[in-house]
Amino acid sequence: MPSALPVIPGGAAPLASAPDYDLVVIGGGINGVGIANDAAGRGWPIMIFDTPGGGGGLPIDEDPYGETRFRAAAQDVMRAFPQAQGIIMDGPGEQHYELAWHHGGEILQMRSHEGERFAALGYDLDRLQRGIDHLRQSFHKLTPARVRYQAEGGLLAGLNLFDINEEALYWLRARQEVALGSMQMLRQAVDSLDRKTTLGGIPRITSWSSLTGQNYQRMAPLFDYIFPKHYYWHRGFDGMYGTVQRWVQKFGEWNHSLTEADCFRLVENLFGLRLPGVDCLLDMERGFPPEFFDELVQAETARALAAIGDTDKTIFWVSASSREPHAGDAMTGRDLQGILSATKAAGGKRFLFHPE
Repeated sequence: MPSALPVIPGGAAPLASAPDYDLVVIGGGINGVGIANDAAGRGWPIMIFDTPGGGGGLPIDEDPYGETRFRAAAQDVMRAFPQAQGIIMDGPGEQHYELAWHHGGEILQMRSHEGERFAALGYDLDRLQRGIDHLRQSFHKLTPARVRYQAEGGLLAGLNLFDINEEALYWLRARQEVALGSMQMLRQAVDSLDRKTTLGGIPRITSWSSLTGQNYQRMAPLFDYIFPKHYYWHRGFDGMYGTVQRWVQKFGEWNHSLTEADCFRLVENLFGLRLPGVDCLLDMERGFPPEFFDELVQAETARALAAIGDTDKTIFWVSASSREPHAGDAMTGRDLQGILSATKAAGGKRFLFHPE
């Protein structure tokens, strides 16, 4: 059954006045069921976080996205919790976005089960692997002269900088298409259940969406609620500071002639990310300056809202990390206030706080 932590993202934690209160029950033990019953008695809409096992599936060549298994699981959950109106899926369609480490995966890797899915969908596995190999080689052949000439030159210069060829584009495009197909499957499966069910999705924040395949504009018509992850902590994994640090360190490890400043330029070219007040890795140890929230967090929030196009269906998922599963540096109360203030200033109305 889903786990048992109740949180109230809609009205109990508003960034601006919100007359309606939604209850997301993360958990289905005795406490979770009791809370759901109480909320239903108050007339609150309820959504269930994630879905467990479910029934058997079809062979991957017949059902590449696992729709049969997911539909059975979602149907089981909605029947087990008649109080609920919907379900929320964590990381729908997500592709890797770490350069060389992330839950055991990376963007320069195609794991066996992923290869099976790509093959079932008709992709040329040899060509995909050639694209991966080409990117890996390109990422190992960066020089200070190339970086300083082209990193700040925008998209077309970036294509030259990283030597993006047709095979590499084939790999990157396939990731985007599979991510979209996975999300379309969720919508189709939910719409086929025996009662109307709302669907929520929790994607990575906009900076990483170009790699995860979670295109907010394409997600918007598929999901009733979108919960962008406002994850900014250092170290651990999934936080913005920690992820930037790992990309910078890995570029430096693969290209010994590059300075830290060169590696930060590479990250900026790829993701448009320039961390305020950060010129070297040591600067990241000083904590978050006010400009980080006023400029970067506000910009990330504004991008998400503009892409989704509906502030009422956008609920920012805020976490302080420090404990499992992310194990990053704990963000202070000041940091959290900075995130929420910047989110509100950008037009965000609601957030969900996940204390882990």
